[in-house]
Amino acid sequence: MERQLLLLLDLQEVDTRQAELVKRKEELPKEIARLTSELAEREEALRREESEYEDLQRRRRMQERELEGANETLKRYKRQLLDVKTNKEYTAMLHEIENQNKKISDFEEEIITMLEEGDTRSAALEEHRSDLEKERVRIESTKNEREEELGSIDGQVEDLERARAELVKGIDERILEKYERIRLGKKGLAVVAIDKALCTGCFSTLPPQFFNEIRLGAEIHTCESCGRILVWRKDEQTRGGGSS
Repeated sequence: MERQLLLLLDLQEVDTRQAELVKRKEELPKEIARLTSELAEREEALRREESEYEDLQRRRRMQERELEGANETLKRYKRQLLDVKTNKEYTAMLHEIENQNKKISDFEEEIITMLEEGDTRSAALEEHRSDLEKERVRIESTKNEREEELGSIDGQVEDLERARAELVKGIDERILEKYERIRLGKKGLAVVAIDKALCTGCFSTLPPQFFNEIRLGAEIHTCESCGRILVWRKDEQTRGGGSS
């Protein structure tokens, strides 16, 4: 019976690993999709930033054209000032020139502000492009790792299935049925090793007499708290775990 129990523990380890791989196979495509989405979001953020910078540059160029036009208008007013005939016309033209100078000053201030903002945005863009390139390398590397891991899972599962088939050959049919029944009701964990009189499935303390009976390995014992099959390893190495 002791050999049967140890085979059960080995079988549990194989089944646990196989379940982990199946779960991982479900998780990996989501991780890859998340990484792809993360990179796309960063690229889109940079494109928006570049678009805002280009929009600023367009508005600045428009203001520069407006300034150029305002300067031409000012020159025309000054030429017209030389041709006025009356004091009233002269005063009116001076007023127009004053207004035009104010308009030119406003244009110049706006252009200076845009130039300063453009310099700031340009420097930030360079930094963000560099950051994005580093992130792209990191994300692509991580994606490749995840894709390689995903590609290796089927082979690992096949190896485990072969190992399971060999283990099952050495286990009594009734014991195997009991194992499968418990495993179904305990989230895949049917067999646990005991460690210093503790069930490593639910971490409850085993009564001394019960603990000694388990150590004998003469029959199958289940934990009174969680119902899992308990196995004693002579080296007392804990190889199970879980929750009740």
